[in-house]
Amino acid sequence: MKQFLLAMAVLIFVGQMALATTTDQMRLTVGSVTCTFSDNTNTTCTDIPSGTSLNGDFNPANGKMNASGTIGGWEIDISGGTSHSPNTQQPVFGLDLTVVSATCTGGDCTTTPLHVSYTDMDFNNPAIVFAEGFRHHYSANISGDGTTTGSAYYDNGDVNFTESVLINAIGPFSDPGGANTLLGPPAGTALALYSMTLDDVFTSAGTGTSFSTDDSITANVPEPVAVALFGTVIALCASRLRRRKTV
Repeated sequence: MKQFLLAMAVLIFVGQMALATTTDQMRLTVGSVTCTFSDNTNTTCTDIPSGTSLNGDFNPANGKMNASGTIGGWEIDISGGTSHSPNTQQPVFGLDLTVVSATCTGGDCTTTPLHVSYTDMDFNNPAIVFAEGFRHHYSANISGDGTTTGSAYYDNGDVNFTESVLINAIGPFSDPGGANTLLGPPAGTALALYSMTLDDVFTSAGTGTSFSTDDSITANVPEPVAVALFGTVIALCASRLRRRKTV
């Protein structure tokens, strides 16, 4: 029984240890105005001509980020990012970006798209990405005259926000929204260590358009260590059952 509990504890630890990252960053851009936030650093980004006032990151947890305020006529309720670097294995995602609300309130937002990007570095698996190596999911709820597209990238140079290789793009979605999951990239390689970036784009043809989205990227292969530990747990359970039957 002690061996079983030990194996389970190790398996849980492997699943949780990825949240130790603090290298994740979030960037919001409208035209020439850009606000960049780093994990565990609470700062305010302001630009008077565009009416920009954004606050982030005010989430104290490692590997978790958020931001709220206004930028270029876009009102951002909360943009939340979660990174599990260095791991990307299922069922745990590598990166997840949740925009609870992005609303065009006037000014530049009717002519200039909003980019919300979330990135992290030092991902170390899978070392080789074959066709269908990544699983990218994007979903959106939209109210009003606008569109949104979610794109995922990786960079073998391991540099945040570097969109050197497109994994795939999902969208554009329009009112009332949509959802899709794509696998890829076709016959490419992501060499450890590498960075990943989610880049969600929002466009609006008029004021009042509002978006709520979720974007995630996952390696479509199991983590070898987790698989080995899971196999150990199964073997221990089977051994214990056999001993019970022979008693």
